[in-house]
Amino acid sequence: GSSVVSYGDSLVLAVTPEPGYHVADVVVDGFSVGPVEQYTFRHVDSDHTVMAGFTINGYVITPAVVGTGGTIQPSGPVDAMYSSDTTFLFLPSGGYHVDSVWIDDAWTGNPAGYRFTAIGSNHTVRVRFAPNRYTIGAWAGPHGRIEPSGMVAVEYGAHLSFLIVPETGYSIDSLFVDGVLVEHPGSSYRFDSVTTDHSIRVGFLRIVV
Repeated sequence: GSSVVSYGDSLVLAVTPEPGYHVADVVVDGFSVGPVEQYTFRHVDSDHTVMAGFTINGYVITPAVVGTGGTIQPSGPVDAMYSSDTTFLFLPSGGYHVDSVWIDDAWTGNPAGYRFTAIGSNHTVRVRFAPNRYTIGAWAGPHGRIEPSGMVAVEYGAHLSFLIVPETGYSIDSLFVDGVLVEHPGSSYRFDSVTTDHSIRVGFLRIVV
């Protein structure tokens, strides 16, 4: 409103934005004095006008993928207005999964996405993807061995060979892979480009001369 000032006195005006806003410009007697938050009229000897303009705060959310194996949507720095909401989705590539997510450097588990609500500051979001892991169960009957044996962990897309070694005086009798008999088994078996769990089981037979 209007303020009455006696001749020669001074008047200090405070320019105060609401929460989430900032001073865009202050215009005194038709001339900009910049985005100041205080202006002083000194030794007033005439009428004056002052106008202030305000702008909503804008923030930046910066997403990043640690390593490879997927993407974040939206990607790149994302502009966000004060009190707005923004959702990020973490999209693994085939054979990968979300391993870890950090929001503003704080670990938050491995969610499929994250929603910033009532934004009031800059933020960062980082996600790390990891290859899916599968298990190959390998067992050998008496009088021989399979290497490696037991429950063997394999990453998505990897290759793994198993060595089949009969004891002296024995030969391979049968080889089952995922429950299916393998015809004419050799001394090794290789799983290529693993994308699921598997099993391999070998039996041995005494050599009769």
